[in-house]
Amino acid sequence: MFDSQVLSKSLYTAVDVRELDRYAIEECGIPGTLLMKRAGKAAFDTLLEQWPEPDAIHVFCGGGNNGGDGYIVAALAAQRRLPVTVWQLAETLTGAAQAAYEYAVQEGVDIRPFTTDAWQSALEGGDASGVIVDALLGTGTTGPLREPYSTAVSIINQTAWPVLSIDIPSGVNANTGTVDAVAVKATATISFIGQKLGNLIGDGRVCSGQRRVFNDLNVPVETYRDSKIEPKAQVLELSALLDKLPERSIDAHKGDFGHVLVIGGDCGYGGAPLMAAQMAARSGAGLIGVATQPINTAAIIARQPEIMAIGTASGQELLPYLEKPTVLVIGPGLGQSAWSEQLLYYCMYVYLNESKHSNKPMVLDADALNLLSQGRIQWPRSADKPQSWILTPHPGEAARLLDISIAEVQNDRIAAVKALQQKYGGAVILKGAGSLVLTSDQRLFVCDAGNPGMASGGMGDVLSGLLGSLLGQGLSIDDAACLGVILHATAADLAIAESGMRGLLATDLIAYVRLLLDNG
Repeated sequence: MFDSQVLSKSLYTAVDVRELDRYAIEECGIPGTLLMKRAGKAAFDTLLEQWPEPDAIHVFCGGGNNGGDGYIVAALAAQRRLPVTVWQLAETLTGAAQAAYEYAVQEGVDIRPFTTDAWQSALEGGDASGVIVDALLGTGTTGPLREPYSTAVSIINQTAWPVLSIDIPSGVNANTGTVDAVAVKATATISFIGQKLGNLIGDGRVCSGQRRVFNDLNVPVETYRDSKIEPKAQVLELSALLDKLPERSIDAHKGDFGHVLVIGGDCGYGGAPLMAAQMAARSGAGLIGVATQPINTAAIIARQPEIMAIGTASGQELLPYLEKPTVLVIGPGLGQSAWSEQLLYYCMYVYLNESKHSNKPMVLDADALNLLSQGRIQWPRSADKPQSWILTPHPGEAARLLDISIAEVQNDRIAAVKALQQKYGGAVILKGAGSLVLTSDQRLFVCDAGNPGMASGGMGDVLSGLLGSLLGQGLSIDDAACLGVILHATAADLAIAESGMRGLLATDLIAYVRLLLDNG
C-alpha cells in the first residue's frame, strides 16, 4: 500500500512531511544523519543520471537540512573527482547539517562564502558552465526571501546552467506552490519521504522543472501507516481511472452510452459548442446534440453530420429538448446576452427544479459560470446546492464565482477550489498549471500533465464535451471529472510530442483522447 509508486502520487504539506521525518527518526529509530546521507546520495545519483559528465558542480547551501543534503552531494562529487564548489549562505548549521558540512570538509570540497563578487570572480576564473544544485531552503520557505538568499536565487536564475533543486525549489511555498517574489527555476527537482503539494501546483509546477523525482529514502512502511499522516491530495493516474470506464457489451447500442446535449453558441460563437460536441462524439457518447442559435445549425451539420443541431431562438424553445438528454453541457460559446440567460435559466430552474428530471448530471463551463457568478441565475431550491454537476472554472471565472481577485485565487488554489465546492456543490475543476479536481466528497486531486501549448482558444470547450461524454457513459461526476482532466492533459502532451507545442489547437486533442481511451 505504501510502496514508492503509491507515495510518488501522494501529496503532503510541509508540516506533514516534517512529521513523517520526525516519526522515522524518533519512533522508527533511523538517525537523522543517515536520512540526510540517503537524501544526498539520491540527489547526487539524480544529478548524474540527468547530466552524466558535468563540467562543474556548484552547490548553493543554506543552514538547515536542505543545506545538509547539499553538502552530502558536494562530498560525493569530490569523491568522484568531479569539480565541485559549495557556496555557503549560512555559517551556523543546525542538526545533521553540521555533520554533513564536516563530511564535505573531510572530502576536500571547495567551500566558499557566497557573495556576488565571489561568484563573479569564479565565473571570470573559468567556471563558464556547469550544473547548479539548489540546497538553500527547501520546504522552509515562507514569505519573501531575505538576503542573501534572494540575491543567490536571482543569480542562479540568471545563469544558463541546468539546476537541480532538492525537495522543492527555494522560494516556492511547499503548501500552495506560490512564489512571493523570486524562486529558483529548476530543471529538475527531487523530493524525499513525501511529495510536496507545492511542486505540482501553480508557479511551483513551473519552477520545479520538467523532471520531478521522488525517493522515499527507505523509510519503513510503518512510518506512513502508524503516524496516521494522511496525504492532502493525490496525483491523477490515467491507467487507474481508465479502469473505471465500463466494458462495452457485444450487444451494446447507442442508447447505452448517453445522450449529451451541448447548450451554447450565441451569435459569433458557434465553434465552441461544435468543438465540445465533436469531443463528446469521438470519446464515446452514444448521441450528441447541440442547442444553439439558429444561425449556427447549418455549419454544425456540414462540419459534423453525426451531431443533431437544434436551432433555439429562446429558452422556451429549448424546453422540449430537455426531456431526452441524459447529460447537459452548458456554457461553450453561450455568451452573456438575454438569449444566453434564458437558456441557462430554463436548465437551472425548470430542468433542475422539483421534477422527474432533477439531478441529471450537468457540466457548467465558460459563460454559464459567469452568469452564475453575477447572481442572475439562482439555485433551483433555496436550501440545496446541486450535487450532480461539474463546474470547470479557470482562475478568472473562479474569482468571479467567489467574488475575489484572480491573485487571491492563484495565491492559494487549494483554498479556492475548496471554497468553490463548498459554495456551489458538485465536483469542481480549477483549471491552470497543475489543474485541481475537488470531488463532491471533498477528495483533492492534482493533474501532473499538460503543457503551455494548451494556452489556446477552445481547450475548455473540448474538456467540457469530454466530461459530458464520460458522464453519459455511466461515470459518476467525481470519476468523470478526474478522468476527463487527466485524459485532456495527457492528450495534449501526446500531441506536442508528435507535432510540436506552438500552434496546438483544441481539436487536435480529439484524436489523442480517442487513442488513449482505446489503448490506455
